[in-house]
Amino acid sequence: MRSTGPLLVLLLLGVSEQSAQPALPVIAREIAAYNKKDVNAFVACYASDVIVSGLPGGRIFVNGKDALSKRWTTTFGAPGNHHLTVDRRIVHGSFEVDYETITPGYSSAVDHSVAIYHVVSGAIDRVWYLIEQ
Repeated sequence: MRSTGPLLVLLLLGVSEQSAQPALPVIAREIAAYNKKDVNAFVACYASDVIVSGLPGGRIFVNGKDALSKRWTTTFGAPGNHHLTVDRRIVHGSFEVDYETITPGYSSAVDHSVAIYHVVSGAIDRVWYLIEQ
């Protein structure tokens, strides 16, 4: 697998091509489904063997599409209007790095995350979230 190191460096330095870099099509659909709380459309964006993990350390949060569906069915079933926007984006081949702002909907708090997506054959097969240590 190719290293994502250079992408992370560009993101952390604040290099943003957001206006020139549209989302990879499947990730655009995933974000739209997230904002609609449509778990079926959301899960349809992922490969059957998807792995969602944290960096550094590699802690696995989700292993497989069934686990993804279960986790997001619970999340989307919670009260509130979940909303995600992408503040910065870098697309490099089959990788997309997004700096995201998330309003969980159950409170006025706002969360931020850095997600690194990898897409194969039109489906998201890996997601890494940067975890502050």
